[in-house]
Amino acid sequence: MARAVRRRALEAEEAMVALEAFQGEWESWVRVDLTEVLLGRAAQVAWERGLHLASALFWQEILGETVVPATYDRELWEAARRAGLGVFPPERP
Repeated sequence: MARAVRRRALEAEEAMVALEAFQGEWESWVRVDLTEVLLGRAAQVAWERGLHLASALFWQEILGETVVPATYDRELWEAARRAGLGVFPPERP
């Protein structure tokens, strides 16, 4: 969100609303403990796909459900779509 504000793709007020929504949902999110196996797999995916996509792809693999990263970075948005992730916003930023 901060990056989108810095790039003027999102107004600061909109980013704050989104941040507050994120913080409000945090407790309901699924989290996993970091283990050596998990860390090794994450490192492998990060090397192959980049850190941002690695997280989303890893969660998609673990959950067996489509993960939808939210990004206003055009390059990351395209990479997520090509990798088989959902994308938000639905239209290319």
